[in-house]
Amino acid sequence: MDEKLEVPLFIKKRGCINCEKSKMHMKKHKKPFGADHELMASCLLLGCQSFGFSLLNPFTDPEELIKLAEKEYPDKIQNAIKYCKQIDKELGNFYQKIGVSLKKLIADYE
Repeated sequence: MDEKLEVPLFIKKRGCINCEKSKMHMKKHKKPFGADHELMASCLLLGCQSFGFSLLNPFTDPEELIKLAEKEYPDKIQNAIKYCKQIDKELGNFYQKIGVSLKKLIADYE
């Protein structure tokens, strides 16, 4: 991945759930994600869709997934770790830019 690329909004916000567009979708449709042409256009314009993420396919922050697995699905923690490894492989350099080590997060749970 090009080191010169700006950190994507969905990483800066630590997940699509924290984006204003998700909050607007919740207010308008009573759910945080789903099809809404106008709001999804924002996903395209903000650059998230170029990474494959939008209100139809939201990005889940790895740390939040680990916390959820630990709290509610302890028998599924390995699935969360597998997801974290994939995100680290694909987007880990962006997390490093914001001072978050996914490798440490993974090591803490392996």
